[in-house]
Amino acid sequence: MDEITVGFIKKNFNFITFLDFNIMLKHSKILSNIFDERNKTVCKYCNYSYDSNIPGSYKYEIKNGKRKRVYITNMGCCSRCWDRRGFFNKNIESDFTNENLQKIFELFEFDEEKNGFFDEGKMCCKLPRMLRSNICLNHICDRLKLSQEEHGIVYQSVRILNLIKKENNLPI
Repeated sequence: MDEITVGFIKKNFNFITFLDFNIMLKHSKILSNIFDERNKTVCKYCNYSYDSNIPGSYKYEIKNGKRKRVYITNMGCCSRCWDRRGFFNKNIESDFTNENLQKIFELFEFDEEKNGFFDEGKMCCKLPRMLRSNICLNHICDRLKLSQEEHGIVYQSVRILNLIKKENNLPI
């Protein structure tokens, strides 16, 4: 995460203590070290698509003798971000009425029509890793081939980030 983003988060979420913020930053960097280099090739060229009604181009495929419309997106696993509201936990009603969640949507320009937090120009998420939902933090594409040790590191870092977010009334 660059210094501008760090400053932006500190300014807009100034209720997060200095210690908590630094712990979140540390674990965000740990996750970035594991994912960023791999994501340059895996996500950039990912052609994963959902067989559902999402905006974007589509094609027809024949499956089991039936013609079926299949929507294609170059957003990979992020393609449902817009209709799943950033994949934030829907089981906790307060997350969706939470003013901090609304602030995140506004500050990081959540696109409710098509892309959610996905930035088509950069082919990545606009939301800094430390503020992403639990689902996004825990998702590990099968194509990344993480070692057992890396899975353990990811699990611990996500757990710590979620504990701090919960203490600071940030959505998970």
